[in-house]
Amino acid sequence: MKQVARGMGVPTIAVVILTFDKPDRLRASLKAISGGTDFPDKVIIVNTGKMQLAWAQEEFPSLGIELLRFENIGPAGGFKEGAKHAFAAGYDYIIQADDDAIPSSGSIGFFRSNARKGRLVVAGYYTSGAKVVHSNHYFMIHRCIFEKAGFYFAPFFFMNEDIEFPSRLARLAELYNDPGIVIHHPFYPEIETRRHYYYLRNSLVHTSATGNLGSFLLIQGFLLSKSIFFLSLLHSADFISAFFNAYLDFLAGRLGKSDGIRKSFEIPKAGNPPHDSGAILILGDMDKEKVASGPLPREVVRAEVFSGQIRYASPGRLMTEMLRMIWRLRGKDLLIVHPLLAAFPPFSLLAKSVCVHDEKENCFRLLFRNTVLMQLLVLLIIPAVALATIPGILFFWIKGGAYKKMFETSKAEDLEFCRRNAKVS
Repeated sequence: MKQVARGMGVPTIAVVILTFDKPDRLRASLKAISGGTDFPDKVIIVNTGKMQLAWAQEEFPSLGIELLRFENIGPAGGFKEGAKHAFAAGYDYIIQADDDAIPSSGSIGFFRSNARKGRLVVAGYYTSGAKVVHSNHYFMIHRCIFEKAGFYFAPFFFMNEDIEFPSRLARLAELYNDPGIVIHHPFYPEIETRRHYYYLRNSLVHTSATGNLGSFLLIQGFLLSKSIFFLSLLHSADFISAFFNAYLDFLAGRLGKSDGIRKSFEIPKAGNPPHDSGAILILGDMDKEKVASGPLPREVVRAEVFSGQIRYASPGRLMTEMLRMIWRLRGKDLLIVHPLLAAFPPFSLLAKSVCVHDEKENCFRLLFRNTVLMQLLVLLIIPAVALATIPGILFFWIKGGAYKKMFETSKAEDLEFCRRNAKVS
């Protein structure tokens, strides 16, 4: 591949955008990038879907768009191929983003100013209508980090690639969050069995490969609880089926894309959320203009235990945070920003009712009102999790070595690619 020209020692930046048959999202992303006064040196669109993208080059000529086409290799494979292409082309910094991550005005300028300061890993903050938090949806990496960490782990296909890869980066460079960069990255109000499957399978693979038994058992127990919960609440066996399929594939070493997993079903939309001030909101402060169904609750509990920083924290800190939130929740109405948290029994079984935020309609939707029967579910969930713990420990030790070797082999191949495509000074 032809290397880009370096002018006066100014670092060059390539933006890699992964897209999958979502033209409206991609157009909004490209419009945001082209709307500032500073542009990246190259925009590389990795198309893993079936749509034609010639329109992108015609509508945004200032971005110098280059198109790559791959057959549904998932986010993990798409980011890997896009970064490898940009690396081989000689760019100093590579920004990787989903097509629905919309940068604020001037973000590229902030990225470029950080590049000139020599920062190795740079990100902004992102918002989905809730409190702005640290971003893993839009970050810039210097090529020297890829030469040490490798690229995304393609066999994950979908889910956890944005946890596993940054965990490697964290050992090599400090992440700098620039307050001038804000990325809007919406969540979508649906509960997906597909995500359930990939999250469990890939989490078990990652935690066993890194030797993190505590996280292995925590994730296993959480997703088993969620499967049982939705079996009882929504009379759907899809989550239980996805759980066992994911576990069997973890044991068999079957990674990559999996067929036959149902994609999603929407959250039931029945009734209205509570309007009293006794409700508790999980996952940060909501903007008043975003909540159309009533006043903000008086109390706010931040679900830090589900953030990437605490997911692999010490068991003591994890339990302390969990117990603190459970104590504050008891007997109150629960408003949840992220629908997946609705299935966590300590939250949902203690709340009087559970509502989830529907961003498309800017309101909260009632998921269910609690009953004594719902609270009795804990008598089923706790023994199930306890019984699963014993074989879980055994499987953790049996599979950990094989998956660790798989990661090491993938990284070695990446580093060899980087060596062959090293930038000529």
